[in-house]
Amino acid sequence: MRKASAMERQEFEVPRTRLERVRLIVVLLTLAGVVALWVPSPTHATAANLLIVPGKSVGLIKLGDPPSKVRQLWGAPTKVVRPQSNYEMWQYDRYLATVHVQDNEVTLIQTSSPVFRTPQGVGPGSPRAQLLRAYGNPTWSDNLGPVTIYAYASIGLLASFRNDDPSYISGLSVVMAPMTR
Repeated sequence: MRKASAMERQEFEVPRTRLERVRLIVVLLTLAGVVALWVPSPTHATAANLLIVPGKSVGLIKLGDPPSKVRQLWGAPTKVVRPQSNYEMWQYDRYLATVHVQDNEVTLIQTSSPVFRTPQGVGPGSPRAQLLRAYGNPTWSDNLGPVTIYAYASIGLLASFRNDDPSYISGLSVVMAPMTR
């Protein structure tokens, strides 16, 4: 009986270091994003449905909307996290988005889906240089370990970058403007 070569055996090693675990998570999230993009949207994909308007909206979901409107447009969330009694984070795997709801209204909308874009064409997956050309230098930036956040306070836009691949936007968030630090 012949032994299988290393090339024939495709073994999966459990990630041992933090960096290996982060890389695995990024790969899995990327694969999940590709699968999510293959799932047809319940609404027709129009420019308005895919537009990020800083300080206002992501798609048809607007800051200040009641949760009932979010459910009407995007359906039930995949997961709901309640860190406080009056604060919820609604995760939508289908849209690679999270909607933050506080006191019965949308207060932040985050997406990592490359189908959503600002009027300037900037979105998740865009080069950092494109963001800087479109919006200039950020009001401030914060390094939060695995990600760095660029804040554009006057327009209500947050851009996140994975520190292991900082040349591309990993997510955009829309918040009420002006933001305070």
